[in-house]
Amino acid sequence: MKHLFHITHYGRLPTISKLGLLPDEEPYVGAESRDSTGPIFLTPAASIAFWAAQTKVWTEARYENPKEALAAPVLLRVPGHYARLSEHDVSAARASHILGYRCALAIPPCAIQLWAGTPARGRWVGADDWREVPFDEAFDRELEDGEAFYYLREVYPSPLLPAVQTPQPRAHARI
Repeated sequence: MKHLFHITHYGRLPTISKLGLLPDEEPYVGAESRDSTGPIFLTPAASIAFWAAQTKVWTEARYENPKEALAAPVLLRVPGHYARLSEHDVSAARASHILGYRCALAIPPCAIQLWAGTPARGRWVGADDWREVPFDEAFDRELEDGEAFYYLREVYPSPLLPAVQTPQPRAHARI
């Protein structure tokens, strides 16, 4: 597998750009389904949509105002060789039906890319280019009695996630 993926919140990007992804940090996404600290959760492309939807549900439950909390979900990718350096995450497989990984090693900023753009127009950028992620695109705004409320847009396809295509099984050749 060429890449593994990790979803985090926009507000974590300045730290990730300097320190990378660190195990034993307080999780910002999905903590109620895992230990309060521990390995970094990584997933293959096939389960990005599932985990993005879970992130949206978790974020909306945790934050009254996700925009103010800088809690827009952002997709990170790391080289696929981290799968060999990780343990299988059985609980993730039960939830998404696709095997995830728990990496106990720090992943340096130079090994991390972020999705910056929309599904149709975007690109992967280095962790130090985190300001290119279009944070405001993750929210819809509604006015109620003159007060603005911001809600996370639908997650998949999300304005902050690429259009990831799940690999289709190959057809068997007829003999």
